[in-house]
Amino acid sequence: MTLRLKTLTPLFALFTLLFACNAFANLFGGGDDELNLLPAEEAFVLNARMLDNGTIHANWFIADEYYLYKHQFKFTALTEGVELGEPQIPDGKAKTDAVFGDVEVYYHNVDIQIPVLKAPDGPFEVELRNQGCAEIGLCYPPQKNVVSFTLPEQITTSTDNNAASKPTNGDGSSELADLLNRSPLWAILVFAGLGVLLSFNPCSYPMYPILSRIIVGQGTEITRAKGVSLSLAYVIPMAAMYAVAGALIALAGQNLFAAFQSPIWLGAVIAILLLLSLSMFGFYELQLPASLQTKLNNVSENQKSGSYAGAAAMGAISALVVGACVLPPLTAALLFISQSGNVVLGAAAMFAFGLGMGVPLVAIGFSAGWLLPKAGAWMESIKRVFGLLLIAAAIYIGSRLLPESLTLALWGLLLIGTGMWLGALKTNQHGKALFVQVVGIASLLWGATALVGAAQGNSDLFKPLSGSDAATAKAETRWLYAGNQAELETLLAQHPQAMVDIYADWCIPCKVMEKTVFPHPDVRAALAGRTLIKVDVTDDNDSHKQLKAAFNIINPPTVMFFNNNSEVPGSRITGEINAEQFLQHIQSL
Repeated sequence: MTLRLKTLTPLFALFTLLFACNAFANLFGGGDDELNLLPAEEAFVLNARMLDNGTIHANWFIADEYYLYKHQFKFTALTEGVELGEPQIPDGKAKTDAVFGDVEVYYHNVDIQIPVLKAPDGPFEVELRNQGCAEIGLCYPPQKNVVSFTLPEQITTSTDNNAASKPTNGDGSSELADLLNRSPLWAILVFAGLGVLLSFNPCSYPMYPILSRIIVGQGTEITRAKGVSLSLAYVIPMAAMYAVAGALIALAGQNLFAAFQSPIWLGAVIAILLLLSLSMFGFYELQLPASLQTKLNNVSENQKSGSYAGAAAMGAISALVVGACVLPPLTAALLFISQSGNVVLGAAAMFAFGLGMGVPLVAIGFSAGWLLPKAGAWMESIKRVFGLLLIAAAIYIGSRLLPESLTLALWGLLLIGTGMWLGALKTNQHGKALFVQVVGIASLLWGATALVGAAQGNSDLFKPLSGSDAATAKAETRWLYAGNQAELETLLAQHPQAMVDIYADWCIPCKVMEKTVFPHPDVRAALAGRTLIKVDVTDDNDSHKQLKAAFNIINPPTVMFFNNNSEVPGSRITGEINAEQFLQHIQSL
């Protein structure tokens, strides 16, 4: 066998480098101890484990003043029948090396994921190779670590050849994923059903005043046929916007999905809600420009100027307004779309979701000439009611971003304003007006109590004077806290039995679980043998994104269970569940 010079050159350079390293060391006393060099296993600490989606997660902790080469990573399956996928290696820092030339290196730490495409039942071995150097100019020989892994049970028992590459979420999320995976038609039907259910979510309230005003604004001309057609003109563009979002989520995966929960996006949604509420209170009229209405009037026969175009425009805007609010309940379903990568299915499923949300809206259109009274003074009162609902929706979404006590204060102000509008301060009320006034007085007093509670630092709208439930929960439930991946993995290595809660201040379900699930006596008793670790990803900074990527986390709330530094297969909880469901889940592990 003839070896080419091109093949020998890197080997010769490597041996020359190692010889130079030894010569340099001997010149100054010859020992690693005198140079204070760390042993290779301390300079580059490997932590490798199997994720519950069948992916090997390898992390190297790199000591200060040391670095690892990107091109020197190599992963080899030593067990027959094991097939590894393409490693997911992040970009390193550019460096000009005396031996290798222009290379990429890593400082402090590096995370690499290696998909396991095929593996037999039982343990198998993989060799993980790396090489690094110290900044003073001394390099180590390549390190070879042989690690034994075992695929999670739910993957090894699957008949799907690609099962090892599909993440699972545990509990209700995996059950929903199973339903969606049955067939594309079944997935579309499930999304349509979810749309119908979420149409009764408080987040959907902004849609009703908009459409009602469009329909009632037609005056005596409105008929059922026209009401339905206006509703469809509103619903179909709204569904189309959801279809676009579904296609984008399928293309971009979890990054775009996470962006929809970002403070910037949520802030924009809040601003739109408040602007729409101002319209309901008469600060301005929301309508098409007069010139455009005139042009549309020439096209439309026997229709009010621009009504269909206006309905379509407002339907598209409603999708943006409501979208950020309904994402948390849709976590598992959207996770299915992001992981499928199927653009057509993602668009079709979310279009069906939008149509499902539009069912009550079409019903409003159908009843336009029947259930809804004709135009009159009542319309102004309805506008005010829906204006208050829009503000309530803005506070609800804003509670993800604002301190809890400030959120309580905003609810208090809204209740006070509602009470005053209902006539709490009026005199000489009789009949129905007196009943409305009593409701207004109750609202006013409740709002005032909420303001007092907020001033004391409390947060519960229904118990504003009873103290902060969140603070009580944290005091009663002992948590260890991790701020990044390295801290979390260190805690997991120190505590064989652990539960990890991924939390954020802007995550409403997280706060609900913190108040009602983890402090529950039965849940606390069931968790007595586990160390509780909380990871706060409120800032969603680079270290938080790195942690979420390493553990395959989409968004909080996510709860993970670990035994001996490995996540328990099928144990992950994604999304909000109540104390009873949580207790059943723990008992099933």
